[in-house]
Amino acid sequence: MPGILVNQPDNEGYTPLFCAAGEGLNDVLQLLLAHPEIEHNTTVTGETPLSMAATNGHEVAAKLLSSASKTDINLRRGADGATAFTMACDCGHDEIVRCLLAHPSIDINIVNEGRSAKNEGECALFVAAEMGHEHIVELLLRRPEIIIDQPRLRDGMTPLSIASQKGFSKVVKMLQAYINAKAAGDAGVDAQMAGSKCNSQREGGLSCKRKRKPNCERK
Repeated sequence: MPGILVNQPDNEGYTPLFCAAGEGLNDVLQLLLAHPEIEHNTTVTGETPLSMAATNGHEVAAKLLSSASKTDINLRRGADGATAFTMACDCGHDEIVRCLLAHPSIDINIVNEGRSAKNEGECALFVAAEMGHEHIVELLLRRPEIIIDQPRLRDGMTPLSIASQKGFSKVVKMLQAYINAKAAGDAGVDAQMAGSKCNSQREGGLSCKRKRKPNCERK
């Protein structure tokens, strides 16, 4: 199959690779990724194949794409400047978050930076805290490079302040425990300690206190 066909986009910039990634068609995705001329283009709105798989919760597809040599793991999509990792954290896809965290080049502190001033400056920890995704917050706090006080640009809110505003008490407890441990000089602080203190288990599914829907627009 010539490269011009395997990479041919539709009117919105969606190539066959996008179609397979967005629908989680793993066998088709493997065939396309094996093509020597495959390109990881972006759509008219700046969407990437990996961001589509991560947003739609397709774990195997996200793993295949993240391990492909041509994938830029930290590429921001054009609409709001979010990365695939940020989208997975926003949508609460725990296993995709774990998968992307294992990538050697992942930048967990990268912030949204694009056309949308509303979300500019939001990082993975911020969106996870905003949506009350306790397990993802815990995963992020285990990383030694995590920046816990990264503010959103439009209002200066931090992960702790947004979790407090939304009423996610377990997330607040985890963040407070982490902050207190760091202030006490514990450079090796582990969020598992914070999670065990607040019994960070999901209760009754998704919290009804969320006042914003995750930015999980399925294509």
